[in-house]
Amino acid sequence: MHKGRPEEWTALIENARNLENLADRAYVMQIVALCLPNNMSAQRGRLLAEARAAIEQIPSELDRFEHYLCLAEDLQDGDRSQCRELVNAAASVLAKSSENIRGREQGSEPRKALSETRKNHEWFRGGPPTLASRG
Repeated sequence: MHKGRPEEWTALIENARNLENLADRAYVMQIVALCLPNNMSAQRGRLLAEARAAIEQIPSELDRFEHYLCLAEDLQDGDRSQCRELVNAAASVLAKSSENIRGREQGSEPRKALSETRKNHEWFRGGPPTLASRG
């Protein structure tokens, strides 16, 4: 579908925007944005911004954490600045969480995911980003 006509992509984007479940909407918008052809790069940026806004509204902290990391991983080769912001947002959710993810032992899955993301990506090897490094 990567070479679909613009009207087909527009219809797909509208269908994604109309999904009721915030987590599903964020994920589908993210996937559609990443699949858009190069001649729709302006729509890609807007759709990724909408996906991030939807992530911010996800009520479950664990879901929000996972969606931030998923989007960060998808953007790691293209937009390192936004990728760092997303990892910071995931870390913030984890730190402030009132769900069980905060009360789990140090080796819990969310903590492992955040740790692995930070460890395995060369853009992060210079140390964790700080608010001052956000530009």
